Amino acid sequence: MPPATAKNVIAMGMSENYRPTWYEDWPSGWNSNGITCQSSQYAAGFNYASERSRRGTHGTSRIKPDMMAPATMITSARSAHGFITGGWCNEDYYGVGRYLLSSGTSFAAPVAAGAALLASRKYSSNPASASPALLKAMLAAGTVSLRGGTDHYSSTTIGPRTDVKQGFGRINLERLLSSTPARFYLNQSHVFTASGGTAWSQSFQRNDGTKPVIVVLAWTDAPGAENATSPLVNDLDLRVNEVPLSNCVIFRGNAIGSDDISIQDGCTQTIQYDHANNVEIVVLPSYIVDFRVWVIPTTIAGQANPSISGNNQDFALYVYNAQ
Repeated sequence: MPPATAKNVIAMGMSENYRPTWYEDWPSGWNSNGITCQSSQYAAGFNYASERSRRGTHGTSRIKPDMMAPATMITSARSAHGFITGGWCNEDYYGVGRYLLSSGTSFAAPVAAGAALLASRKYSSNPASASPALLKAMLAAGTVSLRGGTDHYSSTTIGPRTDVKQGFGRINLERLLSSTPARFYLNQSHVFTASGGTAWSQSFQRNDGTKPVIVVLAWTDAPGAENATSPLVNDLDLRVNEVPLSNCVIFRGNAIGSDDISIQDGCTQTIQYDHANNVEIVVLPSYIVDFRVWVIPTTIAGQANPSISGNNQDFALYVYNAQ
């Protein structure tokens, strides 16, 4: 399985850069090495998905890439060993031979790595103490949806997250690094050992009424079998309900509506849980103030933590704007 489709990694897609001055300098595009470069196609805005960004996997229910970052028409240092043929617009940048413009997910991946390091520095005493699952949950909670932008691969409008065009959205550090509002995180301190066992749950209250409440569950799953139809071994499910529970106002992981807000469900469960991904998100509507988060051990069929005997699964949880 190619690394970019692996369940436990952060797979990056590329949104476009934004270079509006290109319209003035090259209104009808310019040619470099036989490649026509146009800002309307390659650097039209951060909410555009590049035509070179890969879309999902063979199964549409699996969310890949995980996140996006601007990665087209990036100014970078030019090799001193001659002109690099091919690629995207490898030409002198405004006549300066020390730089060139290039595109590719190689520029998006360092954005995720740097963001993960910043998150780890902020929320732990050293970089190793925040688990990969927690870092993934934090980054997913801070993403910005590309909804309404253009996917230049299919020439279609990008819908709400989560999907195979943008994953959970474009990485953004504003929510992650701001000192307010309150947030909560659980760093793999709870372990499930049996399918259908007792769920983990905790009650919360919205902190700032002007900001969204975002809940993200992530876990590092046990290794899957070769050529398995579904890569998940251990399946956890995220549920958030309004308090009191008797109101039957329930939200389930990755069930996002056209407005990028989670779809309200009821006690009869017309919306199914996500059984394909090991990252799940709930974005609560503004009318929810008091709520309870549940992490449900639907299937525990593998040994995620080798230091614990038998089948087991720990998890990370990140809740933004609640306490």
